[in-house]
Amino acid sequence: MKEKNKNTLTKAMAKFVTGLAAETAAEVAIEAYKNEKKKDAESSHDRRFQNTKLLLKNYRNFVEYRGNAVYETMQVMDRSQVIYEIMSNSPVDNYTVESIKKNVAITHTMLEHIDEMLEVYKKRCNRSPKAEVRRRWRVVESRYLSESEKTEEEIAEIEFVSVRTVQYDLEKAYDELSELFFGIDFNNMLQ
Repeated sequence: MKEKNKNTLTKAMAKFVTGLAAETAAEVAIEAYKNEKKKDAESSHDRRFQNTKLLLKNYRNFVEYRGNAVYETMQVMDRSQVIYEIMSNSPVDNYTVESIKKNVAITHTMLEHIDEMLEVYKKRCNRSPKAEVRRRWRVVESRYLSESEKTEEEIAEIEFVSVRTVQYDLEKAYDELSELFFGIDFNNMLQ
């Protein structure tokens, strides 16, 4: 009789332990999924952030290229073709005259968008009641957009702030401009 109770108790314990193991495994899997989504969101943010920095860093080169390109945007292709080319990301014919035409069109279209978003950002900053937000625009403009690029040290001197404050302003601007350049990532926002 004692042996029968031992088996019954063991089966009940096994069932209980199995249930706990399944529940724990599910919790671990859910946590792993959440962590993976968080990493994806951070990676996406990092890419957009870095791309924004690259766009600003190379802005003067893009403007010079646009100003000196042989082809005008509309001579090359219409907007729907430009968008298709950007989205297809095809390496075919990268070194032909056609690819040069496409790159001119893509650069023109990209700069139109960037210029428009920079204007939106400028207005947003200049309307702010906060002096540091208005300064942020001046810092971006001095660093990347004006005819002569200024160093962070020169900007700090002009603005009567520390170099670290200029760096902070730029970091904040990269975040804000990333949303304007690339749109808001609603998936990350909803998490």
